[in-house]
Amino acid sequence: MINKNISEISNTELAERISILQSKERTVVLKFLLHLGEFDKRGLYLKQGYSSLFDYCIRKLNLSEGTAFRRITAARFLRDYPKCIESFLNGDITLCSIVAGSKAIKEQKAAVVDIIGKSATEVRSLMATISPVSKPKEVIKEIVVAPKI
Repeated sequence: MINKNISEISNTELAERISILQSKERTVVLKFLLHLGEFDKRGLYLKQGYSSLFDYCIRKLNLSEGTAFRRITAARFLRDYPKCIESFLNGDITLCSIVAGSKAIKEQKAAVVDIIGKSATEVRSLMATISPVSKPKEVIKEIVVAPKI
C-alpha cells in the first residue's frame, strides 16, 4: 500500500525509506531482467504472437521503446555474464552502463571489468576510445531537373 501521508514523516525516516526502496527496486528489476532473459531464450514471445521480444515489451508490457531496449539489452547481458548479477544488485553496474558497454564487450573489444563501478557516461566515453565511430564520407550527387514543357 502506498503511504498517502508521506509529507508527514520525518526527514530521517524519508531518507531511510528512499534507501530501502532503492535497494528493493534493484532486486525487483534484477528479477524482471532474469525472467525476461529466460523468456527471450525460450522464444516465448513468438508463441504469444509477437514478432520479437522488443515487440512484446512494447505492446504487451507497455514499456517505452527506450525502456524496452535497455531492459532487453541488460537481460541478455546478464544471461551471458551471470557473474555480473551481484554487481548489478549492489549498484556497481547499472542498466545504462550495461547498455553503453555491452556491444563492445560482446565483440571482445572491452571486458566486463571495464564497466564495473563506472557511470554510463564514463562507460560511453571509454567505449568511444575503444571503438570510435567514423563519420560517413560526404557524397555530392548532381541532381538534374528536367524542364517543364
